Amino acid sequence: MAYKGLSFGRLSIAPLAQLIFSERTSDTGANASGGANDDPAAGPASGYQRILLSPGIEFHVDRVSIYADAEFPLFQNFTGNQLAAPVLFKVSFSFMF
Repeated sequence: MAYKGLSFGRLSIAPLAQLIFSERTSDTGANASGGANDDPAAGPASGYQRILLSPGIEFHVDRVSIYADAEFPLFQNFTGNQLAAPVLFKVSFSFMF
């Protein structure tokens, strides 16, 4: 059984929540950060492990769907010196035909 959300005539609204686990390994090869073309003492500066909490909302009107969420880090472990956004935002529009 799936949660259908709230309905107001043709409009349906569904709140969503995701717990996102992701891991990316470090780049390798001569052109990778920390590779043969960089300072060997610096080591790799790519790859991470993180856990994100992502509350969102989805709207449906007839064949149109709009989805939006924000991803907040609960845990982050980056390899090397990397920049990371404090929050990630996403909006998706779709048309079903």
